[in-house]
Order: sequence, then C-alpha cells, then structure tokens
Amino acid sequence: MMVGVISNIAKSYHASLSTVGLLVTFFAITYAVCTPVLTTVTSKYNRFKVLMAMLVIFWIGNTMTALAPNLFWLFVARIITAAVAGVIISLILVFVSVIAPLEKRSMLVAAVFSGFSTATIIGGAGRDHHQHALVLAHQLSGDLGADDHHRCCPLLAGPA
Repeated sequence: MMVGVISNIAKSYHASLSTVGLLVTFFAITYAVCTPVLTTVTSKYNRFKVLMAMLVIFWIGNTMTALAPNLFWLFVARIITAAVAGVIISLILVFVSVIAPLEKRSMLVAAVFSGFSTATIIGGAGRDHHQHALVLAHQLSGDLGADDHHRCCPLLAGPA
C-alpha cells in the first residue's frame, strides 16, 4: 500500500505529494480496468499456470517498485503490479472455493481476506524496520557511507 508512505516517497524522489498521490489513482484505475479484462482473456488457460505467471509478473513489478531509480519507473512498476493484482486475488479465491470442503469454504475465503488486511497493516508498520535493516546491511558491506542511505533503494530510503 502506497498510501501510508506517500510523503516518504515524495521526499525520496523530490516530487510533490499530488504527483506521488497519482500512484494510488493510477493503481486503482489500472486494477479496475485490467482485472476483468485479464481474467476474461486468461479464462481459457490452466488456472494454476495463469496464477503462477501472474505471481511472477507481480514479483517483477514489486521488485521494480523497490528498486525504481526515478518516479517514472516507480509509476511503471506500480502499473505492472496493479494490472495483475486483481487476477491473482480472483484466482486465489477460485482455488479456495474449489479445493476446500463445502463446510470450510466461507472460513477460508475470510482467511484470505484477513490475510490481505494483516499484510497491509504489518507491511506499513514494518516498512521502517526493513528500511533500517537494508541501509545497515549496505553500510556494513561497505557499499554505502553513513550519509549515503538515499542511494540504497530510493523508495525505502525515506527523507534524504
């Protein structure tokens, strides 16, 4: 979720809050448009293979997000991630409803959605800990000096 870290992203990329806020808007529009289109287009293929392909694309998008050297690439990365996120959620819910016994389906669907909520909460709160660990690892390896944290993953580096 970008919403909780928009101000940090704006400072890291030296951009206005309104410009960085467009990350949320573009993600939402891409998600809303691509989810039904990609779900329909991929419906004729093996669902498991489609899920694995979408997860690889999602991983690529998230990796690009973390390593984006500038705001343009951050937008590209978030659009890639948004394009496949809805398909992933749809397929996971299909798998849960097909695999689970009838009496456990509702509980498992609720568990999937609670997992999304928990990940959002923990991911937002844990970001600062990951940022400090990443910067420390680079400093210990000699890649960065004490004041060079902005070169290490600009998205995670926070204010320079």
